[in-house]
Amino acid sequence: MVDFLVLPLGFSRERMHFCDYDVDTVATRTYRQFSPWLDFSYRKGGQRHSLSYEMQTTQPDFASLMPGDDTTNPLARSVSNPNLKATTEHTASWQSTFRCDSARLTWHVGANVTVVSNAVGRRTSYNTATGAYTYMDDNVNGNWQAAAKAGISGKLGARRRLRYDARAGVDYQHSVDFDVAYDGETGALSKVNTVATALNLRLAYTLGKLTAGIGGKLDSRHSRSGRSGFETIDVFDFQYGANLQYTIPLLGLNLSTDIKMFSRRGYGSPEMNTDDLAWNAQLSRSFLKGRLTAKLTAYDILRQVSTKAFSINAQGRTETRYNCIPRYVMLSLAWKFTQKAKGKK
Repeated sequence: MVDFLVLPLGFSRERMHFCDYDVDTVATRTYRQFSPWLDFSYRKGGQRHSLSYEMQTTQPDFASLMPGDDTTNPLARSVSNPNLKATTEHTASWQSTFRCDSARLTWHVGANVTVVSNAVGRRTSYNTATGAYTYMDDNVNGNWQAAAKAGISGKLGARRRLRYDARAGVDYQHSVDFDVAYDGETGALSKVNTVATALNLRLAYTLGKLTAGIGGKLDSRHSRSGRSGFETIDVFDFQYGANLQYTIPLLGLNLSTDIKMFSRRGYGSPEMNTDDLAWNAQLSRSFLKGRLTAKLTAYDILRQVSTKAFSINAQGRTETRYNCIPRYVMLSLAWKFTQKAKGKK
């Protein structure tokens, strides 16, 4: 049995000289920091059970609390909010793992719940006569999330050469944020309920210096909202493929390759409903009693990997761009330095 109870309590004091537009002042604030953490674990035979709880508090940026009214852009006015409160997040989780040696398998189940109070959202108001927007950060309540998961893994056959692994999970998220308010309207909220599911399956076979595997993954997301103009979301991301590793005995050459299809369906934009086949390969060999290793790597041989990623968050679509080399061949050399400890021969 293992128990941890941490009750950290601290006090912070901040001082800032703030000068912006017509405001020139020295401001201070003092706040208490309390982030308790509880962890309980219990083992018996082939069973393990764990429970945990954690509370995290995030203070708003000090500068954002200063009075301010940015009208640099008359069509996008930004107003500060000195009344912003700290955001508090409570998270509780549980997991149980069971092992059965006679059947050569292990399975687990678990769940977690997160509740957020005083989350920070952005109030947006729109004046239809002038076409101007006004923005202000403010606290919003009602955000919470709950999830459950389960999985099983084990080996088959008299020599245990075939290994399987299956995992599944479901996540429910209730998201609350500010909706756009028109012509003086106040209190407009955007509430979105989302159910996300995940399923992972994998089989791997090992025979001597050969290992081959196949696997697949299916993720889905289903969002509903009573918000005006909200489009129902039912999207699916799935992937499947195979991998192989083999060491050629006479040559001492290690071969590794994998190929996987990444597919997306159900998105409103055609550019997001794609099928990308990614194939990678690597050859490596060690020399000088393992001190020198040479590797030849070929990434994205079929040139299908994109530098753009799309996702759907709780309130709508997001797009992410990242820097990468989508297709390349690279030769690398690695030298292993070893030194005997003093006093040893």
